[in-house]
Amino acid sequence: MQLANQRLYKQPNIENICALGKQEDYMFQALAYMGNASFQMAWANTVISNDNKVSEELKLEMKQINKNIQDIQKKLRDL
Repeated sequence: MQLANQRLYKQPNIENICALGKQEDYMFQALAYMGNASFQMAWANTVISNDNKVSEELKLEMKQINKNIQDIQKKLRDL
């Protein structure tokens, strides 16, 4: 099996990507995965907000990660 085919075989949600005909649209795939990462990070930020053991500085760092993902998504869309 070629390396590219191995990557696709292990790629999350590849069935859905193929069903949409987007297996060659790497920008679409990257944006979709980054959108999922942003969604997951938003939930992490929500649940950690109630933990008093975590400093506000660390909570802000976590929020910055989410903002960075969104900023990079915008840059990719602008290409």
